[in-house]
Amino acid sequence: MESGYTSGCDLVSPAEPNIIDSGFYKMIVRLRKMTLAAVHIALGLVLGILLLEPVLRSNTTLLPRGIAAPLPVDPPLTDREYEVRYADADIFFWEASLIRPPEENLLEARVHWRTDEFGFPNPAPVPAEVDLVILGRSYSMGAQAEEPWPDVLRGRYGIRVLNLSQTGSGLREKRDFFLRFGLPRNPRYVIIEILPPFDILNYGVAEPWVVRRAVIPFAQNILRRLFLPEVKPDSSDFVYPLRLELAGGSRDCVFYSGYLSALGISMEDWSRSSEWANFRADLAGLVSLFQAEGIIPIVLFIPTKETVYIPLTNNFSPLESASAVAGSWIPAGGGLVQRAAGPGVDAIRANAAAGQGLIREFASLQSLCLVDPTASFAQALRNGSDPFMRYDTHWSTIGHAIVAREVAAAVESGACR
Repeated sequence: MESGYTSGCDLVSPAEPNIIDSGFYKMIVRLRKMTLAAVHIALGLVLGILLLEPVLRSNTTLLPRGIAAPLPVDPPLTDREYEVRYADADIFFWEASLIRPPEENLLEARVHWRTDEFGFPNPAPVPAEVDLVILGRSYSMGAQAEEPWPDVLRGRYGIRVLNLSQTGSGLREKRDFFLRFGLPRNPRYVIIEILPPFDILNYGVAEPWVVRRAVIPFAQNILRRLFLPEVKPDSSDFVYPLRLELAGGSRDCVFYSGYLSALGISMEDWSRSSEWANFRADLAGLVSLFQAEGIIPIVLFIPTKETVYIPLTNNFSPLESASAVAGSWIPAGGGLVQRAAGPGVDAIRANAAAGQGLIREFASLQSLCLVDPTASFAQALRNGSDPFMRYDTHWSTIGHAIVAREVAAAVESGACR
């Protein structure tokens, strides 16, 4: 019997496709599945990062060089040789957009890299007793150098050296390395390497996760293998190399913005900052620890290209472009904060030696032996010899020889007591 009433089920004939089921509904189902998959992927990534952090901290040999890690980065008992060329320079990869790549990827150093049974840059085995323990960063570690100054001390001067330097190590790591590896070997001297832009600025700020620090170096290593030096950065805004007229003649200079920006900080701003107050207190505590053990502390100030080259020039106009991209540090809230605007050439000229003066003042007040090779580096440049690598921020063979000579003189003369 027919009726004028039609149920909702009869609105679409069985012979016609169900638009809701086959179209909109399937799209919703598909969207839900994609959303759930995205959530699962995101959760998996977060969980993977959380798990990766302790793995990298406990297995630092997985990290590329340049990552500040709490343990030696290199595996124990390493013995290998490699070359360092212009395009391998650390600064080249940190600020590739600012630096015109070299026309020729020339050889800068042939490195024979060795680590001891603990992963530190010493020939194995570590002796039971040493004369000198070195607590430094990359400059004293010497992974770019043909003859690092600790090796020169061993070979040329016959000083028994234990080099506990590691890239990026701060006072906390230095103290730990000394207590675990240095103190048991009864050293007579301990050298503390100090580089104000790295050691003092941001001192006390919590270190970022190793995973976060690893992103850029991992990417750089991959790009280096895939593209460089065959493919050069596509940029028309290169700042470096700068042609500076120095006392010993003109030179093409490559600076690091992090070091250059620190040259704009005045002695007064350095002295009043919370970063310096915290660093000074912890450094004084470390010095007291050495002295309580009857060990003579020696402070090694690290000259950089910026602190050596810039005072030797009278033509500062080439520095305008470098200063503009370097950033600067200003006092705020009792500390020093970074801003994008450059410090300006006048500030760099006025304060180029402020960081050096800060360390000199500390050493004097603490009656510490200070080795500061800055003047000898400047004299080498006047004589036509460059103590720095060309594109790299680190010292050349000449620079390492100067540091070894001055440390040996301080130790052998009895001037450090």
